Amino acid sequence: MEALYEGFASEANATRRVPGIGLGYLAHDDMRALIGDALALGWDLLSYECNFSLWNGGETRSAEFANWRDAEEARNLTAFLARSPQDLKLLVWCGNSHQRKTPQTYPGVRRMTWIRLGQRLRELSGLDPFVIDQSVTVEYRRQRSPRRQDVKRYASELRELGGTGGFLREEDPDARWRKDLSADAWLLSLDNLMV
Repeated sequence: MEALYEGFASEANATRRVPGIGLGYLAHDDMRALIGDALALGWDLLSYECNFSLWNGGETRSAEFANWRDAEEARNLTAFLARSPQDLKLLVWCGNSHQRKTPQTYPGVRRMTWIRLGQRLRELSGLDPFVIDQSVTVEYRRQRSPRRQDVKRYASELRELGGTGGFLREEDPDARWRKDLSADAWLLSLDNLMV
């Protein structure tokens, strides 16, 4: 899980409970519920987050840092997989499109390619992760998301499904998204505003 640090993950795995208030994402109620559910299922938590103290490139809100961080996280996951049983099942949770399997332009930097965790993991491990993109309808700013029009178009179906529904890339009726190889499946939701 992105943002997990070793002490938090170790305590959770040992006690099978969500530790006291965490940092960043780990302080959010929904993330704490996700961690609690994973522990209740008997899953172990893995801290694959980069070691921020190793970054010596200055600004952490830069394209260079973003590429370094995703590469470090992919190295951490690849190292874990190399020492794990072949039949291990691994669910990797990350936010803000870090799961992408294709490069993208870094926001605000025209000539900088951002190579995300999903692509780095595939390159380093040789595995092709099955990626579910749940970020395409998130409104980081009010009424601004890549699939806002799709949410409107499928609103009645989404309501019937309790507000959230998904589909495989090849099932998407919109050809422009079938060509998008950044994910294997997409989730659309009626509840998208970041708070």
